[in-house]
Amino acid sequence: MNSARLLEQLRPQLEAFEIESGRLQTLLAKIAPEVAENGKALSKQMDAAKSGDLSGELGSKFTQTLAKLNELEQLAEALTANHLALRSIWEQYARAVLQAEALRKGFGSV
Repeated sequence: MNSARLLEQLRPQLEAFEIESGRLQTLLAKIAPEVAENGKALSKQMDAAKSGDLSGELGSKFTQTLAKLNELEQLAEALTANHLALRSIWEQYARAVLQAEALRKGFGSV
């Protein structure tokens, strides 16, 4: 398979992984503050409960916080998988570019 054809095959894959990476990064930017806010709210309710104020729904706040942490964990797994795949396809693409350049230089010196 020649380098140009390989580049043509790799480019759409590379672009797809880059798009997915951007989408996942956008989700991370959204979920990270939500996780932090839930953690702060949980701490505040726990402090209030320690002071005798049991009016807050501490159980539901624990559940909400756990749900946000689970979302973050799933997102981290998706980001990790995407990162590894993006690195792999990028390395293949970069090698193909270098091979194509070497071939061009080789033909130019003939």
